[in-house]
Amino acid sequence: MQHTRQPAGRIKRVSVAVLLDNVPRPGAKGKMVEQPLTAAELTRIEGLVKQAVGFDAARGDTVSVMNAPFVREAVAGEEGPKWWEDPRVQNGLRLLVGAVVVLALLFGVVRPTLRQLTGVTAIKEKQAKGGNDGTPQSADVRMVDDDDLMPRLEEDTAQLVQDRKNPIALPDAYEERMRLAREAVKADSKRVAQVVKGWVASEA
Repeated sequence: MQHTRQPAGRIKRVSVAVLLDNVPRPGAKGKMVEQPLTAAELTRIEGLVKQAVGFDAARGDTVSVMNAPFVREAVAGEEGPKWWEDPRVQNGLRLLVGAVVVLALLFGVVRPTLRQLTGVTAIKEKQAKGGNDGTPQSADVRMVDDDDLMPRLEEDTAQLVQDRKNPIALPDAYEERMRLAREAVKADSKRVAQVVKGWVASEA
């Protein structure tokens, strides 16, 4: 009967590499700033690693300790960029502001201007067609005081009587006197009626 005993396993060589991140330290203004490890700290950590793995120089073991800053991803909960800093939001705001400016110009400048132009056109058309009594009106109608109007009315009405008797009377002067007579009637109809009655009585 034969027994075969396999040799126990053994470690031929150990190779260890350790990469350490920067450590936060107080800065000049008291704020924590990440700084690299010093040479003394790296040596101390390397000694701890050798003790932990059973370092044996005769066996050809190697231990390497290095320091380099780690790249960190944004952690959930940290404040990210503001929503208004998004380029798409900024473009949308620019378009919105432009639309508001255009509407303000339309309703604040263009629309009142069109209303004024429309009102002036309507007044001119009304003047061209005539007033309420169908009499053509001029754009430069002059306001006549009642005290000045009545003496002129008496003179012009007397002249109207002469124009009716005279077939060669100028039509322009006749129309002007008729217009003044109408204005006088609008200003003081009772007084005009009295004047006309006096003329009729004098003609009789």
